Amino acid sequence: MPTESRFTVDGTFPDAAADSLRGLISSLAGLIDVIPDLERKRPSDVSRALQVDMKLAWKVSHLAGSSSPVAAVRHLPGQGGMQIFLDAARSKNCPADHVDQAQHAFDVLWEFIKKTAGSRQNFEAMMVGVQGSRDRT
Repeated sequence: MPTESRFTVDGTFPDAAADSLRGLISSLAGLIDVIPDLERKRPSDVSRALQVDMKLAWKVSHLAGSSSPVAAVRHLPGQGGMQIFLDAARSKNCPADHVDQAQHAFDVLWEFIKKTAGSRQNFEAMMVGVQGSRDRT
């Protein structure tokens, strides 16, 4: 017996997911651009400038530099990691409007994830499925 899906892949889920991810990608790229004393945008430089774990800096840097929302999903940190990153940006005097914009974009995406997929892992699987279905057409 088939189970009822939480969404229909009629363009609504993929488009809304991509829009939410693009908003986060854009806001994080803007935030990284204004980190004080950041000469280069390599993850190791971001880690040093904000004094955050290298793995977290790597995830956020790759997310911010992603050209594809589908590819970006695998770099999405969890809520705790993103909060650590944003708190570090605040503590290093990044402009509040940039930090707030990134926080808002993450909150919008996270709410979308909860409503459509229930978890980040499910969301990632759904996005891989979307990419797979697009690759077959």
